[in-house]
Amino acid sequence: MKEKLAEILTKGILESREYDFSKLATKEQLDALGNSTKEQMESLRGSVKEQMESLRNSVKEQNESLRGELRAEIANLQAHLLKWIIPLLLTIMVMIATMILKMLGY
Repeated sequence: MKEKLAEILTKGILESREYDFSKLATKEQLDALGNSTKEQMESLRGSVKEQMESLRNSVKEQNESLRGELRAEIANLQAHLLKWIIPLLLTIMVMIATMILKMLGY
């Protein structure tokens, strides 16, 4: 049993010494990767800011256009209401005047 344990320990030690350190990155490589990542992030920030500004301007333009259309529609509805209200009021006034004249005996 001791012999088997010794073999396992020896094998583990040998494997740990045979590790391939070429897979590890150097400090310079990590710095270069960090700088590249920072540059990409700055580029993305600029792009996102431009897109957001463009979108904001587009929304403002659409908002102004919709306001103009809404104002025109409201004005049209007001004119349409006046077409009906004025004749109706005149008719009511004539009816009231007629009723008053009948009550007074004219």
